[in-house]
Amino acid sequence: MNSSNTAENQRLKKADAYISRCLRGYSADADEMRFQLLEAASARIGGYDHNAFRAHFQVKDHLPPEHLFADAKTLVQLLDETDIHPALCLSALAREALDHAAQRHSGAYHPDFRLALHLANRVEPHLREGVKVIDPACGAGMLLTAVSVVACGPDRILASEWLRNSVFAADLSPHALRGTRIALAALTDDLDTIIAMDSH
Repeated sequence: MNSSNTAENQRLKKADAYISRCLRGYSADADEMRFQLLEAASARIGGYDHNAFRAHFQVKDHLPPEHLFADAKTLVQLLDETDIHPALCLSALAREALDHAAQRHSGAYHPDFRLALHLANRVEPHLREGVKVIDPACGAGMLLTAVSVVACGPDRILASEWLRNSVFAADLSPHALRGTRIALAALTDDLDTIIAMDSH
């Protein structure tokens, strides 16, 4: 997560600090450990099988999965306190940290969750069965996650169908795509849906 002082960052400050505490001592693999903790939180929120997810996506153990899953319990509680949909929180927390120069060089700017939800609400009338939503520069998936939240609400069955058939993403960064998968996976308890979604 970047260090700017936005309202989003203020709401996520405790969660981000908790992640930093959990990762203390893993500086060589800090990014990987952060992703693994966020994946565990996504599994807790979505309800899918964390161990099966790790096996399918060939996540290499840096810590025992049960340790990550226990740390993720506290993280999910902190996300619940933000008054932001937890999948949107995961997207924000999975963003690659870019300073101003890196942003200018790459053209990568991350939308705040409020902007993403505003845009998603504007296109809501068009979000029907069979529609395809494509983000060709998805970053950590904030826009796709917001559109999915608006399209499906709390309906897990609808979310599974939506993620399996309607969501398409691309990005030059594999880290960004992993962040997108983390955020969207929190919307379903079906690992097969996550695997199908990941294929596109």
